[in-house]
Amino acid sequence: MSKEKVTIQQIADSLGLSRNTVSKALNGMSQFLRRLTIKELSAL
Repeated sequence: MSKEKVTIQQIADSLGLSRNTVSKALNGMSQFLRRLTIKELSAL
C-alpha cells in the first residue's frame, strides 16, 4: 500500500506556482497557500 512520492515541483507545476511558493506554504508562511497546497496534495 505504498504511494508514489510527490515532489514539491510536482505540486508547484500542478498549482501553477513556483517551488519556493509551495515550500513557503508548507512551512506555514501563508495559510491560504497551505490549504490550497494540501488540497492539491490530496488530489495527487
